[in-house]
Amino acid sequence: MKPDVFDPNCPEQPLLKACHQLGWLYSNALAAGQAAGPTFGHSWDGLEPAPRSSTCWLQWLVAVPELKPNVKRALREQLAAGFRLATCDLPMHGEAVQPWSGRSLEWIGPRYCFGHHSCLNPTRGISAIVSSRLGRRHAHLPEWPTVLESILRDITRTRSQLLLTPGSTLADAIRDFAAIAEIPTVSLQLPKANESLPAWMKKVLMQPVSKQTQPMILLSPVALENRSEEKRDPIQDRAAIYLAERLYCLLVRQRGTIERLLDKRLSEGLHATGSIFLRLSEDSSPADREWLNRGVVGWYVPRITPDAPWIPLQHFIHTECGRATTHTSRPRLRQLTSAIPRAWSTDDIQDWSWLTHCTRSSSGAGPDESEAVQRLRLWQAGREIEQHPLSSLERICRDGRILGSRRLMRSKLRCVSFSAVPLPQLLERRTYRSHLARWDWEPFGLLISRRALQALGAKPVIYGSEADFRQLSADQRPFYQPRGTKQDWTQELEWRVVGDVDLSALPRDSIRLFTETREQAQRLAERYAWPVFWTEQKPKD
Repeated sequence: MKPDVFDPNCPEQPLLKACHQLGWLYSNALAAGQAAGPTFGHSWDGLEPAPRSSTCWLQWLVAVPELKPNVKRALREQLAAGFRLATCDLPMHGEAVQPWSGRSLEWIGPRYCFGHHSCLNPTRGISAIVSSRLGRRHAHLPEWPTVLESILRDITRTRSQLLLTPGSTLADAIRDFAAIAEIPTVSLQLPKANESLPAWMKKVLMQPVSKQTQPMILLSPVALENRSEEKRDPIQDRAAIYLAERLYCLLVRQRGTIERLLDKRLSEGLHATGSIFLRLSEDSSPADREWLNRGVVGWYVPRITPDAPWIPLQHFIHTECGRATTHTSRPRLRQLTSAIPRAWSTDDIQDWSWLTHCTRSSSGAGPDESEAVQRLRLWQAGREIEQHPLSSLERICRDGRILGSRRLMRSKLRCVSFSAVPLPQLLERRTYRSHLARWDWEPFGLLISRRALQALGAKPVIYGSEADFRQLSADQRPFYQPRGTKQDWTQELEWRVVGDVDLSALPRDSIRLFTETREQAQRLAERYAWPVFWTEQKPKD
């Protein structure tokens, strides 16, 4: 048979072709005087075929007489350490495993998998967690931390291994939560984009055994050049749903990838009935009932009622570095609280001596918080939390510092942004930016004297084009902002301070706080030493 002719019953063909391309095989010319063998690269005739029951292709490669000694030595070290090279075939109904059976070709294509035998043939079984996309800020399932914790409890009870699939929904959170729960995991490592089989074999099979310490299954690229996967569902979802004995589904959206693959798994009877577990919504939908009728096991996770947008200050508990500090509400002198003075409603920028920093709502990691810490915080809360702008203002007051950010900055330096527009005008202009999923300005934040901030290095932003940016000096670039095409950003009259703004370095009378309502202003005034103004306007009679 010729190398470019694919025989699904001969997975040894691409292996030998890859070995030939890597120079791992003696050709007839190089092996002059030795026992006659096949002419590699031209025909595979004369080579004894691999047994159909073979489950480790490393053993078969080691037995190939034309394999060079250094390669045989490396493969034998892998075998002695318990590593195997196999095809991803699942036995069904007691039948013998056939390499690259129709099922494995249909699900993940002609691929090999490499890993320790304890991962490829686990005695405790493999579980996987899949989900449709949860939408922006996880809007389709805000209580995903509670659902995920419920799944991890069941995996702990069944004592199975959890398959981690990079690139899937909530992959990082699943990895971090499983580590905290001390659940044994095995990671599925996918090949790089456009990686060839020979390059993958060289990287995997020649790696020293001492470096292969993580429980892992390494999936090879498609072994045949004429097999394209461009239009197929993502390999991470296909592999997880195909390989997992127990499959947990957080969310299955209609006409989505996960729904299509679940239907395929059920139709083909890949695993035992009752091996798929689906979270049910509070009001069982027709789609849920259809899944249950087909043998899916449903379970109900009570929905957590969202907390108030911010925690009352007298009950606020701040956790930092694993240590919880409870702030009690001690009687103290209340600071000045007032509605925004009418004199502030000015159109003359020159009469306005303050710079405004608005706080915003956020569902991501905080400016001083890693993504791993943020995921742990969400798990402890049991649901997706959107940090209210007042909570952000509370954090700034508590820490005494406005942390700089690189978000939407052309420079790589962190900066704190302010606006020189009078506060009443600024809030009248506020617009919801759909591409950012937030308001551009919020009625929460700080007013700081322009003169005091100038002493810390505050400067007005330089608006211009990309050509203008390239002409700026290194110390000017942090203050650059594009003019904008769809939006005229020059109207924001932005100022910036490079780095953080330490409030303790500012005169006490140079800072004002503002909130939306009178009640919020009064609560802040009970805790912090700066005057607080509220921005809401009473309805006119």
